Amino acid sequence: MARKQGTGYRQAVLSCSAALKGSASQEAAQSSFMAAATEAAIPFEVKDRFETEIAAVCDAIFEEESIAFAPAAPLPDLDGAMPPFWPTRLPASGQLAR
Repeated sequence: MARKQGTGYRQAVLSCSAALKGSASQEAAQSSFMAAATEAAIPFEVKDRFETEIAAVCDAIFEEESIAFAPAAPLPDLDGAMPPFWPTRLPASGQLAR
C-alpha cells in the first residue's frame, strides 16, 4: 500500500527545507525526494541536469520572444467601423477594382 506521508515524506520535507536554507546539498534533497516518491508509489522520471538546463534556457528564450513580438498596446476597438482605406462593398463583378 502506498504511503503518501510516511517516513520518506518527512525526510524529504526536512531535506528540501535544509537545501533551501543552504544547510544541505541539492543532491541530498533530490535523493530523499525520490525515495519519498518511491515509497508513496508515485512514478517519476529523472532528467539529466543538462537536459533540464537546456529546457530552462529554451523557455527563457521563448518568453523573451513572446514579449518582443507582443503588441505594445492593445488594438483599438473600431466598434464595427471600417478603416477608410478598406472597401465597404465589392464591385458587382466580385473583384476589387485596381
